[in-house]
Amino acid sequence: MTSSPSKLLPPSTGPRLIVYHQTIHDPQGNCNSLLPLLTNNTGITHVIVAAIHVNEGPGNITLNDHHPDDNRFDQLWGEVSWLQGSGVKVLGMLGGAAKGTYERLSGDDESVSSAHSIANFNLLPSN
Repeated sequence: MTSSPSKLLPPSTGPRLIVYHQTIHDPQGNCNSLLPLLTNNTGITHVIVAAIHVNEGPGNITLNDHHPDDNRFDQLWGEVSWLQGSGVKVLGMLGGAAKGTYERLSGDDESVSSAHSIANFNLLPSN
């Protein structure tokens, strides 16, 4: 059997295929992999990782309920690097259902930024 050339448009042309990824782990704690989005030639162009919660206290920002440096996210960050290396744009969704997030994000830009260090927040942990 011969393989036919891909019928997908390059990411810089045409429609976008965007996936929202919030259920990062199944109930048993296994990571829900992003790699099939690449290996199955889905044409993925963007992934939105969610939800970045703004908790009480300056700089107290979590991905869902845990700090982004938590080792439970090691596989996620490795896969994010693969996606980015393949030309997929990876973004984060700021907000979510954490108590007080809406109130903390509804101030003016300067107060929100200074109170929670959002302007300089890098979701990817440093190596």
